[in-house]
Amino acid sequence: MKEINKGKNKSKHIIMKTIWLIYGVISILIICVAINRVLCTEYEQVRQNIELLGNWDVQINEKNYPNILLEEFHFQTAAKGDKISMETVLPKNWKIKNPVLRVYTVQSAIKVFIDNKKIYTYGSERIEAGKSVGTGYLFVDFSKEYEGEKLRIELDVNEEEAFSKLNAPRLYEWSNVYRDIATENRIPLLLGSFLLVLGMIFTLVTVCALVISKKYIKFLCVSLFSITIGLWTLCYYNVVMIYSVPIYTTSLIEYIAFFLAPIPITIYMYDQAASIRIKYSRQIYVVILVTEVLFVFSAILLHTFDIVHCSVTLKYIQIMIVGLIIYFAIIAIMGLKGKNESDRLYLIGILEIMVCVGYDLIAYNIERYYGYHLLDIKGFSAIGFTIYVVILIGIFYMNVTEKIMKEAEQANLFKQAYFDELTQLHNRRYCMEEMQRIGENKEEDVIIICFDVNNLKTVNDNLGHTKGDFLIKTAAQIIDKTFREAGITGRIGGDEFIGIIRLKQEKIKKMLEDFERNITEKNKEIDDFKISIAYGYALVGEIEDRNIERVYQLADKRMYEKKKRMKEKRG
Repeated sequence: MKEINKGKNKSKHIIMKTIWLIYGVISILIICVAINRVLCTEYEQVRQNIELLGNWDVQINEKNYPNILLEEFHFQTAAKGDKISMETVLPKNWKIKNPVLRVYTVQSAIKVFIDNKKIYTYGSERIEAGKSVGTGYLFVDFSKEYEGEKLRIELDVNEEEAFSKLNAPRLYEWSNVYRDIATENRIPLLLGSFLLVLGMIFTLVTVCALVISKKYIKFLCVSLFSITIGLWTLCYYNVVMIYSVPIYTTSLIEYIAFFLAPIPITIYMYDQAASIRIKYSRQIYVVILVTEVLFVFSAILLHTFDIVHCSVTLKYIQIMIVGLIIYFAIIAIMGLKGKNESDRLYLIGILEIMVCVGYDLIAYNIERYYGYHLLDIKGFSAIGFTIYVVILIGIFYMNVTEKIMKEAEQANLFKQAYFDELTQLHNRRYCMEEMQRIGENKEEDVIIICFDVNNLKTVNDNLGHTKGDFLIKTAAQIIDKTFREAGITGRIGGDEFIGIIRLKQEKIKKMLEDFERNITEKNKEIDDFKISIAYGYALVGEIEDRNIERVYQLADKRMYEKKKRMKEKRG
């Protein structure tokens, strides 16, 4: 019957978890749809632009490509020092009143000419200083007077293997250019902002929580990972440019965030890596983590001093990240042997990250080296990372909840094993073990007090066992109130109690006077009977070999002597 009930409870638990999961997914979808509607207000108006795709004459170093359609044109990957010139005739009769030319540049300095007159330049001084120029959108002030005139754009490539395709410039209304970036990249904007804010809030909370317990270190790792991925998402999709952040700064933040992101997750994986049954698993993990940290910080340091820029080391970081994902997947699969729910959940997270990151890495490298687009999906990795962060938070919550439940269970078992159910004082087992510890450690200034509650049998016989239990509990309260701050009090059986007190000899008499006074005050509150407690005490120093058992026997003997005197006195 018990097994049937257990099975029913388990099924009910699974059903409730499923309902909450469905509710959470539906809520997120509704919120996302609502936010999407807000961002896409006047979408068609915002996205109105003139894309300059065709009729380009392109020159790469000394090689000419006449009448090119940029959408279909790709070439051997541009190298550092390559000179690229692209020229076309601007259309006539623009409907744009206050035009701006949006140009996408990839690790290149740029100059813009109208009929051989230079109207804009960017990056040349940075290249001369050996600095990175970054990747992103540049906005060139335009005029209606440029209609039908010749537009020439010159690129000076600053990094190896920079790109193999030219992006078509676009003419926008000034008021719409930043709104278009936000609208076009609304998924990365939403998810990147969510991850960044979530990570910052959780980091502040977790840093405070770490003062209380180190168990929150994993949550700190998730928070830092969320910050790095949030920053990377906002920079990679150029969303931060709506705040007028320079493209070289945007690119630098993007690289640093991307390079640092694997470190907190690798630290998060320590417990899983250490628990798998592979020889030298801990050593392998340490080597991977140290190599990762050294490589990442070396790349950032080299970029800082303009020795080797991050764009050059990016492909090596990508290889490292792929290796880490495979390593994490292996750990997660091996963790499934324990049939732990959090391990299965983590494996799901790793698999979806492999799909999302794998897609973006493949798409990025195909576009960079071969000039082809796979699919025009914005924020694929951002979606994957958001799901992954939510899974990590869920796993952390499950682990913490499980740990709290185990601690509560252990505390309950400890209470059952070492506390008396009726009085809530320590029981005989605990008191005997405590005396054994005192004896083994040869502690001094310890006093053993034995107590015996008088007239328990009389109360039980005349007033009933309920009153007898009340007598025992009341006596326990008086003993505990008097002696608990000086040591340990416990019930060792029936009407017998003990006090293990760490106190100087000269102070015990004052405490016993307080004890007698507490009994008298309590008796004023009780009408049915009067509480009477016999006691006797002995000091460790009274026994020559300091044998704690003999100290206890001496205290017990003195207690019975006092009990006898109290009985004789009552007559």
